[in-house]
Amino acid sequence: MMPVASVKLFASFFFDAHMKLPNRVVLHKQTPFLKDEQEGLLDGLGGISAIDMLEIHEDRASRYVASRIDRNGKVDEDNYPVRRGTVIKLDDFTAQLWIHGATAAVNPNLKYFQGKRRIPAPLTLRRHTGATPLDQLSAEILGLSKMNWNTFDLYTKLPATLQSSSEIARIGSLLQRFGTSSYDYRLFI
Repeated sequence: MMPVASVKLFASFFFDAHMKLPNRVVLHKQTPFLKDEQEGLLDGLGGISAIDMLEIHEDRASRYVASRIDRNGKVDEDNYPVRRGTVIKLDDFTAQLWIHGATAAVNPNLKYFQGKRRIPAPLTLRRHTGATPLDQLSAEILGLSKMNWNTFDLYTKLPATLQSSSEIARIGSLLQRFGTSSYDYRLFI
């Protein structure tokens, strides 16, 4: 979690570069935003008109297979996971989004599923503050899942905001074994 001082510094850097504050800021986190965190972040981002705080985590208990209409007009299993980009709104603050799922293949008559055998779990999105519609937030998260250019995969299972921070934390934990010596971070990527 970014400390309030860091949030203020971010807003200051953005203002210095653009001579205005951003119109909107969206914060992603894998754990709930506590009341004190929300108040501190709202204070640190004062002057910004739209602030969304979004908790995103994988719902490992939910697994779904897509349905399809067969030749006889009956509903049948598709034998593929739910399509990537499917969103189910659970309430005004919560939705499930399938970042990982079936997509169109190069041949439009075929489907592609990255991961082959496992039935993917949806991401649960919970908005703690903000008023941006869940479908817009879902579309943005879907786009952020295609931002890792260090892989040949079509997408990652988490948006870049969470995927990158997890990788940085993992690399940071590896640096502890080198003691107080300073090493360039790029050596560990």
